[in-house]
Amino acid sequence: MRNFKSAALFALVFFAASAARGQATCDGIWHWMSVPGTRCLDGSHTGFEYVCFSNLGPTAPLLMYLEAGGACWDGDSCDCDYGGTGVGCAPTFPPTIVTNHYDRQWSCDGQPAGGCSSADAIENYGTNGDPMTTAAFNGPNSPFNDLSSGRVNWNMAVIPYCTGDGHSGNAVRPLTTSDGERFVAYFKGYNNVTEDLAVLKNLFTPRQVVLWGASSGGAGTICNLSHVVAAFPTTTNVIDNGLSFIDATYFARVPMMGDLWGMPDTCPTPTPGDLSQLQVINARAFPGVRQALTDDRADNAEAPQSPNGDWSQGWVMGCTGTGACGASCDYGVGACNSMEGEAASLSGFPNAKVFIHDGQCHAERESDQPGFAPGCNYDSMTQSGVNFNDWIRGFMQVPGFTWDNVQ
Repeated sequence: MRNFKSAALFALVFFAASAARGQATCDGIWHWMSVPGTRCLDGSHTGFEYVCFSNLGPTAPLLMYLEAGGACWDGDSCDCDYGGTGVGCAPTFPPTIVTNHYDRQWSCDGQPAGGCSSADAIENYGTNGDPMTTAAFNGPNSPFNDLSSGRVNWNMAVIPYCTGDGHSGNAVRPLTTSDGERFVAYFKGYNNVTEDLAVLKNLFTPRQVVLWGASSGGAGTICNLSHVVAAFPTTTNVIDNGLSFIDATYFARVPMMGDLWGMPDTCPTPTPGDLSQLQVINARAFPGVRQALTDDRADNAEAPQSPNGDWSQGWVMGCTGTGACGASCDYGVGACNSMEGEAASLSGFPNAKVFIHDGQCHAERESDQPGFAPGCNYDSMTQSGVNFNDWIRGFMQVPGFTWDNVQ
């Protein structure tokens, strides 16, 4: 199955949190938390997992990571057992979503941080990886490490993705596949984040929080910004790599998906599901929140010539419009036009910046993985002479580092 957990969107939200008594188990081990009221696409319950280090405790800075996993929009794309074959979550390869189910069995529960070998970790982070290998969380130059010792000085919580809605939905819909199979789809990603936040804010009392999402997880950070701020009501900052630049100008299917998932109620915009509009709305509503857009102009998981598959006939079918990157109706060109347009629309907000990389990375990884374009390692990625990790440090207001537009 295609690795969508590293898919093309990464969003980061940074803030200092309010003080409440923390109750996390701080032993360097992953812990799964089942959360009542949450639902995966198949209607099953889910939750989240976290790791708290003994030398840090629950008051240390916390990285909250929203997983990715594609998106779905109709009976066929949301069917995870198409035709009874059980070979993925869509009738064709690459599948549009990774899974419609996520529970303790899929998690890293009981395994040491950095050494998880769960089904989900192997499927989505590499054979020797776990969630700590993504979101620039580890490695010699990680912005989440102490600069002098290189030691990790952040705890981490992972909100899994099993709803097919970019963590943005709150709807229940009856769907039918092309061969007549009927089922009910629970687009409850937004609701799940809400329920998870209610538990997380009692587990941790972090001095700072970063909300980071990859691909669909990045869409979730933009859509969920308002109630993340409500859960941790202080300064919040956002980095976004991917789906939030998908707009209705270039992708005609966006409004339909937004309506299906219930986004007019969860993340209202003039055009349902248009996250590029929502970033501007957020910039106006939360002027103290740092927002950053980042992605690659030739994202290798989106361009039709990519060895990872052709999405031009997939969920973005119907792209229209002409922009700086051309007028061709394929995902790669449409996404690039969207990205350039959003960068321009955010230019008037002093706390909104972009890092647009001239490469083929798709939610850049902490280490290069098989099947992904080379040069996507956070530690070595540069654009216009600026190192990506240093740019994040500037975004996080680490002394000695600046944060400006990089294109």
